[in-house]
Amino acid sequence: PTVRHIDTLTPLVVPCDGRVLHFGKCENGVVEQVKGIRYPVERFLGCLPTLIDPIANDLHYCVLYLAPGDYHLFHSPCSWNCDKVVHFPGTLMSVNPSVCKLVRMC
Repeated sequence: PTVRHIDTLTPLVVPCDGRVLHFGKCENGVVEQVKGIRYPVERFLGCLPTLIDPIANDLHYCVLYLAPGDYHLFHSPCSWNCDKVVHFPGTLMSVNPSVCKLVRMC
């Protein structure tokens, strides 16, 4: 395989193929996930993160959609160790707008 070029001028490098569906600032412990549906951060992380300095720092998120044809492996630009893995069981749901209208989490 070939190595992909990383643009050093871009402010964000995505570790996978995919499309940015939504991004923003986490407000009141809630993120917008897909098609306007809002989810509590705890549903994704298992807890609500505590910022060391909530006045100087904000929690932001970015939702990436991996289509069936996209490359589904994630890569890291640095060496690191994973200290904890948490499995959140759930149901695989369609991102089709007609299905999303039927599902509301918040």
